[in-house]
Amino acid sequence: MLDRLINTAHHLHLDGRSYRPNSAPAKPPGRQEPPPTRTIHRNQLLDYLNEPPMDFVNVNKPRPAPRATRRGTGHEFCVVDVETTGFSPRLGDRIVEIAAVRMREDGTVIDEWATLVNPARDIGATHIHGITATDVVGAPEFADVAGDLLELLDGAVLTAHNLRFDRGFLSAEYQRSGHPLPDMPGLCTLALGCRLQPGLASHTLASCCADLGIDLTRAHEALDDARAAAQLLAAYLDLARTAGMSGLEALGCQPLTWPASLPALRRPCGRRHPRGGRAHLDAQAGYLAQLVGRLDGYDGDDPDLGAYLDVLDRVLEDRRISAAEADALADTAVAWGLSLPAVGAAHRRHLDAVADAAVADGTVTDREHADLELVAQLLGVGSDDLDAALATAAHRAGAPTRAPKDLTGLTVCFTGALTATLEGVPITRPVAERLAVGAGLRVAKNVTKGLDLLVVADPDSESGKARRARELGTRVLAERVFWQSLGLDVG
Repeated sequence: MLDRLINTAHHLHLDGRSYRPNSAPAKPPGRQEPPPTRTIHRNQLLDYLNEPPMDFVNVNKPRPAPRATRRGTGHEFCVVDVETTGFSPRLGDRIVEIAAVRMREDGTVIDEWATLVNPARDIGATHIHGITATDVVGAPEFADVAGDLLELLDGAVLTAHNLRFDRGFLSAEYQRSGHPLPDMPGLCTLALGCRLQPGLASHTLASCCADLGIDLTRAHEALDDARAAAQLLAAYLDLARTAGMSGLEALGCQPLTWPASLPALRRPCGRRHPRGGRAHLDAQAGYLAQLVGRLDGYDGDDPDLGAYLDVLDRVLEDRRISAAEADALADTAVAWGLSLPAVGAAHRRHLDAVADAAVADGTVTDREHADLELVAQLLGVGSDDLDAALATAAHRAGAPTRAPKDLTGLTVCFTGALTATLEGVPITRPVAERLAVGAGLRVAKNVTKGLDLLVVADPDSESGKARRARELGTRVLAERVFWQSLGLDVG
C-alpha cells in the first residue's frame, strides 16, 4: 500500500496544491510548459483509495436479474463491522472477517451473523486484528457469503462506526463478485458521536463505548465490535430523541431512500467460519496418525533414527504436513526398517529439540509456546508429552542445543508481517534482510525458479509469494525455524 501511495504522491499534491496527470502527451526537447493542474483535497484522495479497481468485474459476464427489496421503514438497522488486510480496497486490500447485527431502533437484536473470510491473499496486519492465515484456511470467500450479508441488509439502514471505511470495503467486495451493491440508507455512529458526545478527545469505537459504559473487551474482533456498535447506536438514538433529533435525516442518514432492487445473489449459504477453527490442522495431524497406523505390527530393526529425524525436520520446517509428505515419511520409515515404537520416539525427540530451542534463553514466550503446541499437534503428541518435553528442556537448560544449519550462499525471500523479536526488538523486514545477509545468505525480493528459501511469517500464508513458492516446489520455512537455523535466539 505504501508503494502505491508513494507513486500517487508523485502526481498528487494534497490540500489545494496541485495534481499533475501522467497522461499528458510528450513534448519535443526544449522549453516545455508545465502540465495543467487542478486542486485535489484529502477527501478526494480517500475516495480514490477506497474506490474499487475497475478490473474487478468481467463486464462481458451476464448477470442474473435483480430481485426486489423489502420495504425499508427506518425502524430497523443492520450494524456491520469488518476486519481487513489493510486500509484501502483500491490498493487490493480485502475483508478477512465480517459481522452484522440486525436490530430495531429500541435496541432489540433481531439477528446476528459473523464469519471469517478467506481473502485469497496475504492476511495483513495480524498484530491489529489477531487473525492469522491459519485461521482462514477453509473459510468461505466473500462471494460465498455475499447473499448471507445481503439478507441482513435488505430493508435495513446500513450502520457502522466509520461507515465510509466499512461501506468502501463492502462495495469493493460486492463489485469484485460481479454484483455491485446499490446505494442504500447509511448511518455512521462515528459521525453521530461527534454530534452527541462533543467533549470526547477521541471518537474511536472504544472511546465512545467507554464514555457510555458499554463493554468492548475484544476490540478488532468483528462480532464484538458490531455488538458494541449496535449498543452504541441504541444509546445514541435515545440521546438524539432527547435532543429533539427526529427521523433519519436529522441523524445524518444518507441516502434516505432504499434501492428498488438488490443483486440477484444465491440465497444465504449458511456458512460460518468462527475464529479459532483448527479442523485443517486436525486433518494434517491425521496424516501422521495414518503413518503410525501403517507401521503398526511392523517389526523393524530400529536403525539409527538420525536419517529419519532429518527428513521429519525438513517436513516440519514450514510447520505444515501435506498428504504427500506423510506418504513420503511412511515410505521412508518402512524402507529404513523403523518400528512403531521407533517412529513414536522420533516424533518425541523432534519435539524435545524444539522445546530445547525455546527454553535455551530461560524463557518460553507465548509465541514459542504456540509454536510448540502446533508441532505437538502435527506430530500427534499429547499435551502431557509436551509438558514433559518442556520440563526436561528446562532441566537441560544451558546444555548445547542442535547446531545451526549451514544456509550460507542460499537465496532467501521473506513474505508476510514478521512477528519474532530479537532482544526484545521486533524483527522488521529490513532487519530480517540484514540478518540474513550477515549470515551469508543472499536476499531476493521475488519468488523465482532459482530461489532456495521462502520464509513465511504465517505457515498458511496465501500471499502471492507463498502461492508461487508452492507451485515451484520452493523450500518454505516458518519464520521461527529460519531464525533458529541461523542460531538466533528469538522471542
